[in-house]
Amino acid sequence: MKENFSKQLLSRIEKNPNRQILHVLVNGEYVHLTYSELLLGAKKYQFALDQAGILSTDVVILILMHGLDLIYAYFGTILNGSIPSIMPYLTEKLFPDKYKQDLRALIDITKPKAVITYKEFIQEIGFLENFKPSIKAVVLTEDVSQISS
Repeated sequence: MKENFSKQLLSRIEKNPNRQILHVLVNGEYVHLTYSELLLGAKKYQFALDQAGILSTDVVILILMHGLDLIYAYFGTILNGSIPSIMPYLTEKLFPDKYKQDLRALIDITKPKAVITYKEFIQEIGFLENFKPSIKAVVLTEDVSQISS
């Protein structure tokens, strides 16, 4: 019988908590994450999704810049049992109207139950109100970072 990804990850963390597994460039410097650091960050997102009532097999759209928040949110979504769907963060390289059209299409196709993003991005995705009750929650990284370990 195949072991699911969450169980495999937790097993590896238990066996090698201090093993470095990711090297992420953050603000021009490399951050070296161990299994236990990954779990600590991911569990905050898992908790936030649990509190929001996001269930196993629900889709969660991640709209985050490349970095630690994206990594923690991705693995937190997996630990929750839900399905992460990464949408690029809107930058000056993208056309805002096309971006919103693509995001609407992603929502129409995946029927997500939650979105994880930044507080500053809420105004850009204000149109998500039109997708209630499909989207149960918008989880903000700023709120997640306040969750105690």
